[in-house]
Amino acid sequence: MFKNFRTNIKPLIGSVVFALILWFMVATEKTYSHQITIPLEIVRMKTGKTLLDPVPENVTIEVEGKGRSLIGAWLYDVAFRLELANFDRSRSIELKDYLNFLDLPSNFNLKVVEVIEPTSIDLLIDDLITVEKPVRMSGSIIPEAGFTMIHFGYDSEMVKIRGPKSKVQKIDAVMTELVGNEKRKSSFSQELVLVNPEPGIMEVSPVRVRMDVDIQRLVEHIIYNIPIKIKNAPAHLNVTATPPVLALKVKGGEKVVAAIKPEEIIAEIDFPSHYRPDVKNYAVSIVTPTHISWIESIPQIFSLQVKKK
Repeated sequence: MFKNFRTNIKPLIGSVVFALILWFMVATEKTYSHQITIPLEIVRMKTGKTLLDPVPENVTIEVEGKGRSLIGAWLYDVAFRLELANFDRSRSIELKDYLNFLDLPSNFNLKVVEVIEPTSIDLLIDDLITVEKPVRMSGSIIPEAGFTMIHFGYDSEMVKIRGPKSKVQKIDAVMTELVGNEKRKSSFSQELVLVNPEPGIMEVSPVRVRMDVDIQRLVEHIIYNIPIKIKNAPAHLNVTATPPVLALKVKGGEKVVAAIKPEEIIAEIDFPSHYRPDVKNYAVSIVTPTHISWIESIPQIFSLQVKKK
């Protein structure tokens, strides 16, 4: 019985396949109307010009043709590819007037019956410019307690942004992707993606930067033999401080503090501003290098020895 079933099913399958092929051949020769949605692309602009706003991504059109042509159009990369090389100012256009930019092979013999949606588009045209803008981090870096941030920077501090003049000029900086606010206690480098303010309208180059951060342990240290300078002393006077040097307790990153030299610290008394014959004790003005703060000077009070030359 099973053998007879297999014997009879083969001609049946053959008949069904033949019928489907015959139906497909007949169906694809008939003429149909069909709506298709295709990409809308701007493939060329006039030199020095660009769009201020993006155009719609797709356009829906109604086409008429034989079934096989409609199938071919479905398989082919059909698109509405507008060339705007002759457009130097903003305008509104009816897409039905630009069907010559419909990228559809002529051998398909398809007729465009109607542009369904959108029927028209506004082309806002602006000057195309390229300028440099600073990189700005989105987020913050927080050292852990007992640590300090010595350096923060990017391998590219300035990046190029290209786009419509009226929009690019309003941008103060190019932001990075969000940087986590987790606390840090060691130096690190991290690659960050730059956020394009308006993808499709603007271009940012490079598209990412490397951020370098130097974090050091916070330490205290005493720097000895810092000379005291007398500022703006009259030429006819010989003015010296007593004692002539001081020690300074400073605070900063351990590597920075270890490398600091006494001559890098400015300790001075401005003679015209502070000297009075009846005043015996003077404080010193102290300026430390970047990333170094001072806690205490030893001693804190000084006297001035003033003699005529």
